[in-house]
Amino acid sequence: MKKITEFSKKFIFIAALVWIIGAGFGGIVITAQLIAALTNPYSTITVDLASYLTYLAAPLTGGILGYMAKAAFENREKIKQGYIAPDIGAESDNVQ
Repeated sequence: MKKITEFSKKFIFIAALVWIIGAGFGGIVITAQLIAALTNPYSTITVDLASYLTYLAAPLTGGILGYMAKAAFENREKIKQGYIAPDIGAESDNVQ
């Protein structure tokens, strides 16, 4: 199970890095398109903001759903194994 965990951490890191680089590059391109469209009054340049926002939002949505699925699977396994969480409040009750 450790190999899968390490692979998933590397994959998530690389995917997040590519997403951040793409978001930065996309922001630069959108800014350049806006400047070009604003400086030329009869410009035929179109700014495709919807695709850029979809690029930003889709991986986040998938990441959130993936994290929720992973947490649900881990919780199911903990319940099957009879996992009992440590009582954090018990230590603070004994402090005087």
